[in-house]
Formats: sequence, structure tokens, C-alpha cells
Amino acid sequence: MKGPALIGLFVAGLALLLLAGCPKPPPPEAPVGPAGPPVRSEPPTPTGPSAVTVPEGGLPKCDTAELAAGGYETTVVHQADLDGDGVKECIIGYQFSRTDEMDEPVEIAYFVIAKWDGAAWGEWFSIPGPDGEKLCDESGLLAAEDLNGDGVVELVLRFAAYGVSSRPENIYVWQVKDEGLQPAADREPIESSSDAAVAIKDYDLNCPGKEIYLAVPVWAEGEAHFGPHRHDILTYGWSKGKYRQVDVFKQPVKVEGADAALDAFFNGQG
Repeated sequence: MKGPALIGLFVAGLALLLLAGCPKPPPPEAPVGPAGPPVRSEPPTPTGPSAVTVPEGGLPKCDTAELAAGGYETTVVHQADLDGDGVKECIIGYQFSRTDEMDEPVEIAYFVIAKWDGAAWGEWFSIPGPDGEKLCDESGLLAAEDLNGDGVVELVLRFAAYGVSSRPENIYVWQVKDEGLQPAADREPIESSSDAAVAIKDYDLNCPGKEIYLAVPVWAEGEAHFGPHRHDILTYGWSKGKYRQVDVFKQPVKVEGADAALDAFFNGQG
């Protein structure tokens, strides 16, 4: 099996701000931990229109198991043209299959970006959980497209830390450029949890393209996690070359779950 390879990722676990524009300190390398997957990779090098030969009938299926490190299982697969050469890459999420006594995977989760070279699929680069996150399920890939219309593809991934209830989740927004993956959010990561819900939608006319919406439950003192709750809707829009938190809406009406809170928001009911 071919293992993923180390890219020096860049994430600073900073708190969310309501106002944008604060300077961002240099991001540290992504921690991979001694038990993380093996790491390498040359950075992405978008080439424009591709000279790669695509077989008649389209690209063959990518064998995700062949690209996995030992002990890892596939959780999500998606194809998108990340480098603008007209040939779609394969985006694969992996999670370690062996868990400890607390049912937590013993290795960190990661994504692999695979390219078709005209004859076979091969690893282009890998993305270990930047904060050492160990969970990556079928909802780990939130977007792989040009969200803001500037001609550069955004890659939006969600990794989760272990937790029995209300587990922490981190959302990372990157752009695929010549130098590799570059931060595309003013503050990385966007901190979330399994109680929250995310939507990517062109809803705010004041921001170009699509925005990232996060519905966060507001717990009253002594209130249980189940049952209807009020929610804050955090809006991240493209502004001054980054995705920034541009607004927050406090819903006065209690609804059952964060997904319902987003539905109510988009339908003008909260």
C-alpha cells in the first residue's frame, strides 16, 4: 500500500472573531503526531489545460484502497478539477479502522488528493488532520469548487476530534494554488461541534459567490442537549481576499436541531 506524504500544513487554532481584519500570525506546521500516517508530498503545481490522456469513456475508477496507508479505511470519495487542467482529481477521506478502549481511532485521519497521470491514479498530496484530529466521516468534504468566483478552487474540509457527545469539529478553508494549499479563511480553523450544522450557499448579496453558514446552538443554563434550542447563525463571506466572519444572526425561535435552524434561517423564519 502507498502511504500518504507529509505536507507542512499551517493551522493556528485561534478563536472566532466577529470583526474581520486583525493580522494573522504565521501558522505553525500541522501536527501529525508520532502515530500519524507517514507523510510526504510535493506541493500542487497547477498546469492549466492538461496534456494528460483521458481514456475514451472517461477516467477509470480510482482504487481508494490502493492509495490508503495500512489500517486505514475510506470514508468519503469525490472528484473535482482542483488545478484547472480540465481533468478531475480524486479527493479521498481516510480514517484508521483500529480503535482504543474508548472507541477512538488510534491514528489521525487524513485526506489524499489523487491525480490521473494518463495511465494510472497516483497520490498528488495528502492532508493529515491539521490539529491531530482522528475522525473523518462521510461529511468531511464540505466543498471542492470555486466558491467566490475568483477562478481559484476552494477546498473546505471538516475534521472531528473524538467525543461521545458534542464532539469538537474543525472546518478548514484552503485554496489550491501554484504553491500548494493556502489558507483562505481569516482565522483557521473555524471551530464547530457535532451539535452545529454547516451550509455553503449563495445567500448574502453583499459577498461574492457562496458563503459558509454555521448554525450553533445556544444552551440555556441547565438545558439538556436534546430538545428545541435557540441558535446563532454565523456567516463567513469572501471579503478582502479571505473568508471572514461577516455577520451573526441570533434566532429568537427555538427549533429542533441545527439543521432545522439553517432551514428556518434560509426560509426567513428565524
